Amino acid sequence: EEKKTVAGKINQRTQQRRAQIQETQAVNAKQIEKRLQQINQQKNMNVTTHLNAPITINAAPGMSAEEVTQQVKDALEEREQEAEARHRGALYDMDMAAAL
Repeated sequence: EEKKTVAGKINQRTQQRRAQIQETQAVNAKQIEKRLQQINQQKNMNVTTHLNAPITINAAPGMSAEEVTQQVKDALEEREQEAEARHRGALYDMDMAAAL
């Protein structure tokens, strides 16, 4: 009789623990889903970078228009990449603040 009582208590505790685990898993799943939605929203953000940067190109004697054009393109790309890197850094800071 005592063994049945002990077995019953163990069974009851096991069922309670399973219920707690299922509840915790459900909460965790909701938190994960919410976080994934936030990440997807951030990925879908449309970002435009505006550059207001004077560029001075000193053409060497005999440089072709194509060479000057390439230098201008290179300078613009470099500045755009720097601006985008700064912007990504700002988004990272926002992401970290949201995680806290």
